[in-house]
Amino acid sequence: MAHRGKKGKKYTELKKKEEERARKRKALVAAFIVIALVFASALAGLYLTQPGPDDQITPPKFEIEFPRDEGQHNDSYEFWKVDFLLQNLGGDKFAVNVDYAIYENGDQKRFASLTDEGNISGQEFYAAEHDGSLMIGYEKLNLTFVSPYETDTWNGEYATGFDYDYRGRMEKGGAEVYDLNVQMTSMKDPILLGENGTVLLKNETKTYGTIRGYSITRLTVTGTLEFSDQTHTVNGYAWIQHHWGGWTLFDMEEYRFHLSTASELHILRFYDPTSGGIFKEIAYYSKPNEQIIKLELADYTVDILRYWVDPRFLPSTERCLPSQWDFHLTGVGTHISLSTSSSNQLDGFHWEGSVVISGIIEGISASGRGFAILNHPYFSVPAIETFYRDDDNPANPKLYANITNLILMDNATLHYQIDASPWSSEAMTLISGDSWMATITVSAGNNVKAYVEAYDLAGNRVATDPPMEWTV
Repeated sequence: MAHRGKKGKKYTELKKKEEERARKRKALVAAFIVIALVFASALAGLYLTQPGPDDQITPPKFEIEFPRDEGQHNDSYEFWKVDFLLQNLGGDKFAVNVDYAIYENGDQKRFASLTDEGNISGQEFYAAEHDGSLMIGYEKLNLTFVSPYETDTWNGEYATGFDYDYRGRMEKGGAEVYDLNVQMTSMKDPILLGENGTVLLKNETKTYGTIRGYSITRLTVTGTLEFSDQTHTVNGYAWIQHHWGGWTLFDMEEYRFHLSTASELHILRFYDPTSGGIFKEIAYYSKPNEQIIKLELADYTVDILRYWVDPRFLPSTERCLPSQWDFHLTGVGTHISLSTSSSNQLDGFHWEGSVVISGIIEGISASGRGFAILNHPYFSVPAIETFYRDDDNPANPKLYANITNLILMDNATLHYQIDASPWSSEAMTLISGDSWMATITVSAGNNVKAYVEAYDLAGNRVATDPPMEWTV
């Protein structure tokens, strides 16, 4: 018993020491939890930026860090976007755009589109919007999207830079549109949005919110594209964009251009929902050596050469979207023209599609491809600038009308009256550009009256008044 009693005393002392160590561990754990909660609350405050009263908004408190900020944030709206500009071994070109979005109400969606620029499938544009579950890491880009129709994965690899493996497919109407399996290798470092990755959206009277984010403007792409019952070996370039924050959604335009000189051009415009004017514009030009030239409004001009009528609003409105442009960058010797590869690239939410580029870039003849978002409507009505007659053959005069309009004209008709006979009509022929022509038959001594009536694709009418009148 004495022996057992000695062991019992030693055991009791050891037990007391162990209990004391346990109490210390619990105190340390409790302290750690408190510190963690305080840090998490502060971190959420750093990330979360909601639209506030005029002139009041949470200022940015940190700079974007990688790969941490490639992951998900605690914000009211966040999206990850990737553009693929691809070409197969036969030279056929494809443009794939994918957006993964998380909304304030918790909705999670994926928007995907493919533009068949060579029209090898017999259809130029495919698009689908699907609800699903979006699972994203918080410390790096580790994205999985699952819907009833498809599963996409997009994972970052950071051993040598900003490199990614991407696998995504699109299904529509019960049929697969494409299956894309590619690797992306970054050629340039990320470019932060605005100052330190933060842009305040504000006009003179109202604050609309804050956007944070970045773009990786040039990544080489290799892999396969299953499309139109074929497996295409493809290569090309990608552009990645990641934005988050709290802001009001309204009309905007965005241009993301890959140029053949290994440079990129990015223009982002926000339009005031009340006045319709531009109240915030972000633009930069990325040179091949990664030098970033921030562009002010005085540094470039954008001229719209032609519009396309949005079929959703026909025929009762003049609402239309740009389809051809001239861009002139005064500071870098660049003058480029571009046009949409297919006019109708409406994805169900907005117009977002591919564009084709040619012109002079830093003094060199070059080309390019890119994407544009067109959410801001324009209005254009036709005008008959000139209406004249060619009397080289008096018995069969040719009548010409130059009808200017940034929307394509649908038709033009020449109405004419000979002496007191009833009015007759002759369909005019588009001979070049905006010039229309029709020929009529008359006789010497006839008194002739004539006028032109024309309609554009939106149903807008224009006519000459008063009529042209002459005696043969």
